[in-house]
Amino acid sequence: MFPSQGINVTLPTEEGAAEINRESDLEMPSWLYSRSLVMDGNFKPEHMHAANPIDEVPLMDGRGFMVGDGKYKVHLALAKDAVQRSECNNHRAVNQANASHHRLEATGIGGCACARHGCFVPHAMVDFQKGERQMNMDYALCKTLKHNASGIWRALTFYDVNCQYNKYLKDRVADSPYLQIQEQMEIIPGIGLWHVHGHQDSCYVHYASNFIAGTARIDGEIMETLWVPLNIISPLAWGMGTPHHKECLDYQMNDCNFMKMIRMSGCSVGPQSICSPDHAGKALCRKFRQAVKGLADSRQAVKGLANSREAFEKLDQSADKNNVRDWGEQERLAQEQRSTDPKAMDIYEADGKIAPTRKEQELKLLEENGQQPAPARQRGAVTWLAEGLSIEEAQVTLHMDVRKARAASNREPTTGDRAASVRDCKETLTVGRLFEPEKVVIPLPSNLGQGRCAELGAADMIHQEHVLREGQANDTLHNIRVHLADKAVIFQKTVRTAKSQAKSTRAWAQIHAVDQAVSTTSCLIPMPEVRETPCWLGSGLWMWRETLIAVIRLNEFYRVHWLRAKALRDRWEEEMLLVQHEMNWTCNFFLHKAEQWILLATISKAANKVGHLAYAAQQCKMYQRLYEDSRDAFEVAKAARNPMHIMPAVL
Repeated sequence: MFPSQGINVTLPTEEGAAEINRESDLEMPSWLYSRSLVMDGNFKPEHMHAANPIDEVPLMDGRGFMVGDGKYKVHLALAKDAVQRSECNNHRAVNQANASHHRLEATGIGGCACARHGCFVPHAMVDFQKGERQMNMDYALCKTLKHNASGIWRALTFYDVNCQYNKYLKDRVADSPYLQIQEQMEIIPGIGLWHVHGHQDSCYVHYASNFIAGTARIDGEIMETLWVPLNIISPLAWGMGTPHHKECLDYQMNDCNFMKMIRMSGCSVGPQSICSPDHAGKALCRKFRQAVKGLADSRQAVKGLANSREAFEKLDQSADKNNVRDWGEQERLAQEQRSTDPKAMDIYEADGKIAPTRKEQELKLLEENGQQPAPARQRGAVTWLAEGLSIEEAQVTLHMDVRKARAASNREPTTGDRAASVRDCKETLTVGRLFEPEKVVIPLPSNLGQGRCAELGAADMIHQEHVLREGQANDTLHNIRVHLADKAVIFQKTVRTAKSQAKSTRAWAQIHAVDQAVSTTSCLIPMPEVRETPCWLGSGLWMWRETLIAVIRLNEFYRVHWLRAKALRDRWEEEMLLVQHEMNWTCNFFLHKAEQWILLATISKAANKVGHLAYAAQQCKMYQRLYEDSRDAFEVAKAARNPMHIMPAVL
């Protein structure tokens, strides 16, 4: 239910804000009076070219939900059809915007609806001539923001491709004489929670409703459900005349809105309809109960909604107070900067640049050498060092295989055994012993020593090897984490669900394979017994690097988890407050409609129009009953789930 000035709400002004706050027991934050809109297109309602367009006479051109033809066609003729390739993933709505179908007059329709309850916005539905172009959706959005929007300066828009669509919206509006958005209007772009996962990972924290202040609990996908009943009649209207086609869609959308309205409180309207407790609260009452359950002090999850407040409070109490203060400041700054810089919302994502890989370290060193050219004898030293580390890793793996073979046979490995382990190495030395490549010392700075490196003029390579070994440790830690995660998944999905001996055996075989992979990966840092000379960069680097990365990643985990838990709790608190206001707005709307029909009845009576008077009386009675049923249903819902028992969290 939109807040509309003079219809269901009195918007606060600077002079009258204090008086309105005194009259209401509910909080009235700045985000409360906003428009939550979802934008989408539908390509099912196609329409063929009219056989005799001159003979067609529109009866409701622009008076229903479809926009008027005149200004809309002039806007399309003047608008610049700029082809914009998606900078995110390849979305069909962007890349097929100019797909043409010459045999069709309209390839589909698009427009805006209420993101809260799914009501179509009047005079804001457009038809497509090609694909879902920006010029079509621009016209629909501008019409939407004009409808009963006096005093509203904030609009949330959810669109499948908002990461691309919203970039140049203001420029397109400024270039067209038929598009107008008030300068004070703040448009906050968002993407539905289902479609956002088809975007790049960064779009999730930039545009998901979970992280946008003032959105409450909105999924941004409700318009997908509105197309279902509309698509049922679309094939029947395919060959109708153009005015008849639009009026048919108008009637269907009007019926959809009417059903949404009478179900707002869960009550039906009719000669024998009764608002029973079983049917009360199918819309706002249901939302109210869900909001209460989302905040309630309960240990059980209700319909997949965890106890957000309890979870956040436990996490908040366990975290360091200094960190909590810093995280709260980061969140405040991110929300302030989001409208101008969506990348400010990256604080809700873990920083992936904490532990650079060995390849990244190698590229970094090569770039540094390129900026400061080294002597000819040191060129390519970084690549040579990286190759040496790879050979050492292969030596460790080979040493483990040889040791397993010796333990299995309980004897010294023969030429054939070693040939099977080494594979490509089949030659033996003539000195009476086998060639052992796993024990060959690679001439790296860590094996030569600092003094020898200084004598050879290779002291610079010490730092380079140190940096590369840091990347090597990071890669190893990452691989261990991946293997352990695989092991946890196998336990949960395979071992625990095995119902037979054969499945259990195969499941445990997978566990043993993962254990072997973890053991092998853990030994990729060269061990002292593999070498004939001690390594002054080996195990010590592993220990301090492992501890440092673990601490940094743990703090990063707590930071992201705390911010997301707080965002979830905030959205539920916003939902709780907004639903209670919507209950009041709904009752005010029904009273307003009843007063309108009373006025029309008075006019009809004065004009002695008996039929008009009877119809006005019927409509007045319907809205009065809707008001009474809604008021009673809302009071029952509030009494059953008293929000006063849920004290607001103190930050």
